[in-house]
Formats: sequence, C-alpha cells, structure tokens
Amino acid sequence: MTTWVSSDAIRAQFSQCMSEMYQTEVPLYGDLLELVNDVNQISLVKQPQVRLP
Repeated sequence: MTTWVSSDAIRAQFSQCMSEMYQTEVPLYGDLLELVNDVNQISLVKQPQVRLP
C-alpha cells in the first residue's frame, strides 16, 4: 500500500533532520536556534499583529 505524503511534510522532516545533524556537528548551532526563538517570541509579544494565522 502506498501512502501519499505532502511535499510540505517531506520538507519539514528533512529540515528537522538536517538541523539535528548540524547541531551534532556544530554545538553552538543549538544555542543560535534558542536565541532566534527567544527573539521571535519577544517580537510576537510586542507586535502580535505579525503572527501568522
């Protein structure tokens, strides 16, 4: 049986795998991801109108 997978799901899974691999090779990459997430969260609190629906 063949299961159809959307291209968005494939991209998301591929990106996640690449990110995990890169974090293993470059430990500070994980710190960068945390920093970006923190800045994004602060920005969304200050400017809720920019949040995607």
